[in-house]
Amino acid sequence: MTAVRLMASKSVAEVSRELNVSCTTLYKWERLLKEEGTEGLSNKKKMQSDQEISRLNKLVQEYKLIVAEKDLQVKILKELLKKSPSLKKIE
Repeated sequence: MTAVRLMASKSVAEVSRELNVSCTTLYKWERLLKEEGTEGLSNKKKMQSDQEISRLNKLVQEYKLIVAEKDLQVKILKELLKKSPSLKKIE
């Protein structure tokens, strides 16, 4: 919030150099403050986002395991079909 206050009295470039932050970041902070107030500048959203990404990554890993198991089952069944002459007649 200090950065946004500084932007009221100095140029974005000056504040950027002073705080060692990119101009893009300063504009983003300014926009978040206008749209969401101080809540928009908190790390709470990022933490929630990181937790959601972590949860989804775990879910993806679970689905990959399920798909791998099903793929293995299909391969085994195909091999069994090749080796069993009685099952070939059913086809």
